[in-house]
Amino acid sequence: MTPKQDNIEPAGFSKWLFELAGENTPIGDLAQDAIGDEQWPRNGTEFEEFWQHLSFRTSYEIKQTFIHAWELFSGDDMTDFLEAYD
Repeated sequence: MTPKQDNIEPAGFSKWLFELAGENTPIGDLAQDAIGDEQWPRNGTEFEEFWQHLSFRTSYEIKQTFIHAWELFSGDDMTDFLEAYD
């Protein structure tokens, strides 16, 4: 079981994402859900950390939203990952 992370100050991707909470968009919804998730990796730095956290917890649509958010945050092209995942 992943330890609670809700008392950790968000950094990097999480900080960026949390700033989008309240927007009426899929990424805003993801942000709001992440804020409320006690085990969200708030100081995570790698795509894989977030992906692993989401892999068994969420729907395909939320995972797609996360990938899009990661692309916006990092500038990485996740097309190959998406194709392999589909």
